[in-house]
Amino acid sequence: MDLTLILILSFAMIFNFIVIKIKLEKQRYIDAAIDAGVFALLSYMFMGSLTGIVMAGTSSFLFSIYLLFFPPKFNFEEENQNIPTMSKQDYSWI
Repeated sequence: MDLTLILILSFAMIFNFIVIKIKLEKQRYIDAAIDAGVFALLSYMFMGSLTGIVMAGTSSFLFSIYLLFFPPKFNFEEENQNIPTMSKQDYSWI
C-alpha cells in the first residue's frame, strides 16, 4: 500500500511542477506563485503522515490544473486608480 501512495505522490508532484513550469513560460507569474504557495502550505499542513502528503500533493496538483484552465484575473492598474487619496491638509474626516 505504501508503494501505491508513493507512486501517486510522485506523479502528482511531477505533473504539478510541469504545470508550474508551463505557467512560468507563459509569464503567468502570480498564478505560478499561488500554485507554489498552495503546494507549500498543503505540504506543511499534512507533513505528519504519508497519506497526508499524498492528499496534499494530489489536491495541489488538481488546484494547479484548475488554475491552468481558469486563471485568476488581477487588474492592479485599474484598482489603484480608484483608491481615494487624502492630502496632508485634508482633516475634514476628523
